[in-house]
Amino acid sequence: MGIRQAAVAWGLVAAFAGSMVQSQAAHLADGTAVHVRLTADLLSSWAVVGSRVELEIAQPVILEGVVVIPLGRLPGARCGL
Repeated sequence: MGIRQAAVAWGLVAAFAGSMVQSQAAHLADGTAVHVRLTADLLSSWAVVGSRVELEIAQPVILEGVVVIPLGRLPGARCGL
């Protein structure tokens, strides 16, 4: 994954992380690793801010023994910086 792709992926995860928390709010510390995977090509020749991208959470994020971001697809993910 290139630097631009990583930056786009991280921006998307940050945008969706709050919506993935179930039943109560959780605060992830700055620098918390969130592993995502592109499930389809993301090409700079066609991708613009707002383009749909296929991402999934590659590893669950666990905070104090509770899964706050589960494995799975991030529905409605869009490019954004």
